[in-house]
Amino acid sequence: MAYRSSPRCGFCYGRGHARNHCPEIKKRAENGSAYYQAVIDEQKKAVQNRKCSYCNGTGHNKRSCSVKSKDKIIYEQICSDYRNQTEQIIREKGFTVGSLVTVEWRSQPHAGGKNKTLAMITEILSENAVPDWSWRNRILHPYGEESRYGDEKVNSFRLYGNEPNQLASTFALKLKSVSGTGLGYWGGEDSELVNVEDLYIRGWENPDNSRYKLISS
Repeated sequence: MAYRSSPRCGFCYGRGHARNHCPEIKKRAENGSAYYQAVIDEQKKAVQNRKCSYCNGTGHNKRSCSVKSKDKIIYEQICSDYRNQTEQIIREKGFTVGSLVTVEWRSQPHAGGKNKTLAMITEILSENAVPDWSWRNRILHPYGEESRYGDEKVNSFRLYGNEPNQLASTFALKLKSVSGTGLGYWGGEDSELVNVEDLYIRGWENPDNSRYKLISS
């Protein structure tokens, strides 16, 4: 984990505050210095004119933006709802650690039509997973068939989700080939990550479109 060092004041060179919050400047202004009072007045004016790069409001920056704080809560709640719902569905459908699935090859390097590989689910990866596009179109889109959050929350989700440095990943299952090969795009790998939307196991999806078929849970 990275830690931010304590700031050093450019005026008194003390630690724990910046020049804009220097107690020495404030003290000198309180003692009657017109110069340092002017410095404080300029600092206040700069804060009032400051524009937030997140909400475009004035008087604050992105770090102290109350809109961003509110959006963050909504974003994390929607992501949590998605993960909980997805975990419930894959359990109900039998896609759990230890389950066996067949995987149809994308490419056909050998004769004989569609080739399949037998694989085992070894891990379910859901940490930091964000809603996939199929779920978003169904649940978050204002005209989605199961739209449930309303425009305000959806806009908060989208705005905060566009912030850089988000720890975001897809909800995926890790497969391990029983034969030691046959997975991956070209069928030459011994393991593969499968995004949950590629399973087509949710009520509005057609399981016949999936390359992954459960045979034992």
